[in-house]
This record gives sequence, structure tokens and C-alpha cells, in this order.
Amino acid sequence: MTARVSHLGRLAIFILTFAASQATPQQSGPIREKVGRFPAADRPVALIVSSRWSTEEARDRVDEVGQGINKSGILPGMTVADIGAGEGYYTTRLARRVGKRGHVLAEDIDPRVRDALTQRVARERLDNVSVRLGEPANPELPAARFDRIFMIHMYHEIQQPYELLWRIRPSFRPDGEIVVV
Repeated sequence: MTARVSHLGRLAIFILTFAASQATPQQSGPIREKVGRFPAADRPVALIVSSRWSTEEARDRVDEVGQGINKSGILPGMTVADIGAGEGYYTTRLARRVGKRGHVLAEDIDPRVRDALTQRVARERLDNVSVRLGEPANPELPAARFDRIFMIHMYHEIQQPYELLWRIRPSFRPDGEIVVV
């Protein structure tokens, strides 16, 4: 239990809920004019060092994904996105949780990482997962599709966080949430 608590102490889990009544890009007036000219992040931006944050075995030992999925309210039948999916640690486990009636869209900005994840999804026969290539400030998600969008161990690498969040917003279903770890 001590190891689990100390690991959780190191993880920062923020769930931001976007209500359906919030302004959409089409409704936001003067803010719409700033699309493409977002303020710079007022924080250091980390370089993308690797598509792997840790070993899957180490992450499983502390039940990282189990806790994240449980705290995020992931249920069978949901549609979720894994932005910056990397090697697919969360993607594969989310696919099992949402089940055959659910869907996981895994997105990454590196074509080699995307291709490796596509091979893993095929090898593991995860028929409820699709993999796609996005852009650093635009994951190019379909509109009104997602119950949850995950950004795991990658937010600190985003050079344009305001633009990315702006472009993600239309992708949520009513009561959709974004999970940033």
C-alpha cells in the first residue's frame, strides 16, 4: 500500500470537465479571431525524448492505468481518445475496459510511433481501436464523439497547449471530460 500511495503522490491527475453549454469555436466571437495566434505557454516545454514513459510492467505493478481508468469513470461502451498514445500502454487497456461496444481512438504525432502502435493493435486483435496521425497542436479528432480524452505523460511536451485544448473542445460529447496525467 505504501508504494501505491507514494506513486500516486508523484502523479498529478487533473480532470477538467467541459460542459456542453460552453462556447464553441463558432460562437466565441473575438476569441475566434485569435485562432492560430494563441498565447505562448507560460512554462518550460519539454522535448519529446521517447514514446515510452516507463516499462509496462512497472506501471502495472502500481496499477497506474487501473487507478486512472477507475477515477475517470471509464465504462463499457464509451468512446475515448488517447492523445499522444505512444506505444499504446493506455490504449490497449482502455480497449479492454470499453469493450466491444466501445471505441478507442489512439493518436500520435510521430508517424513511426503511429505505425508501431498500428501493428500492436493488429497483433493484439483490438478491433475496437483505430490509430491515426495528428499534428502537435491539433489531434484532428472528429466532432462530438468522445466521452473521455486522455493525455497521459505528455502535456508538458505540448508547445501550444491553448491551441491544442481549443481544437480538442469540439470533439467532446455532452458531459465529456479530458484527463491529463
